[in-house]
Amino acid sequence: MIDYVVEAQFSIYTAGVRAVLHRHYIACFVDRILPREVFDELVEECGEDIMSPSGNDAKDVYHFAKETEEWDGDADAYYEPTKRCLHEALELREQLTNLPTDELKPLYDNARLAMEAALKERRRRAEIDAFFNRAEAAADYDYWSGIAVLTPEEGTALSFGKDPRLVNASTLAECLEDGSPFAEDFKNRLRRLERAVEAGALKMPIRTEGFLAWAVKNLSGEQRFLEWCQTFLAKPTDPTPVPAEAGDVGFAVAKLLVGMAMQKYGFSKTYGPSEKSDAFQKIVDDLATAGLNIDVKSVRKHIGEANKLLHERGDFGK
Repeated sequence: MIDYVVEAQFSIYTAGVRAVLHRHYIACFVDRILPREVFDELVEECGEDIMSPSGNDAKDVYHFAKETEEWDGDADAYYEPTKRCLHEALELREQLTNLPTDELKPLYDNARLAMEAALKERRRRAEIDAFFNRAEAAADYDYWSGIAVLTPEEGTALSFGKDPRLVNASTLAECLEDGSPFAEDFKNRLRRLERAVEAGALKMPIRTEGFLAWAVKNLSGEQRFLEWCQTFLAKPTDPTPVPAEAGDVGFAVAKLLVGMAMQKYGFSKTYGPSEKSDAFQKIVDDLATAGLNIDVKSVRKHIGEANKLLHERGDFGK
């Protein structure tokens, strides 16, 4: 708890910096000095922690550098500010060490909340220029008004005002690993839609008007999305059934692709994107003998998409 509280007030006091200081415990913790060789070790191993602004209210080397005369920002100029910053951090650590737990705990709780809030804000600012916030990623609702049915993933993207062809679970995977708030919100909303399908609140295939009616009641969407919902739902409902060929991969074509792949080439309906299957190469080879050339990647993509669509519609259970 002590180190956490100190780091909340002095951003330089990271785990990496602490590891270096502990290797020179007597000089740094006991004598409160920072020998030049220790500073050089800190710069080599933890340079980013030392030479970057904290981005929050915690004191960093820049804070102390501003008070240093003849500051010019080169590596040598960090030495004195770093000494002063670490000295105050270690002084605070010493004070906290003498506090009883019931007095230290509130300081820790406040520090944790402050650091979590600062991290969330940094991530929010970092994704302002992310691909999903660019103009080209905005949803074209005129286009999607002409689409009869939607997948849960498409509905999720549209509810955020994003183009599902550019913003989806696949393109957001790396952002999610980096802690993107938007990617996390997308994942959670997608799961909510999937649960709605599982519970029967949305029927597969999801008709666009059915999804929008559900969204108005259950989602707090982006303003443009809500306006689209109101405009779309105000139109007369088309009573005609969804045609078999609707969707990006026609349902009838999907059945043909998957059915023939299963019966002739050993393709499994439980196939997942991360799995391997000999069926794709066999299909490529047979097509080549007929004078039709296609690469394995394309075959895998289209059969995989068709298989996914059939599962989403529940065709294998019918």
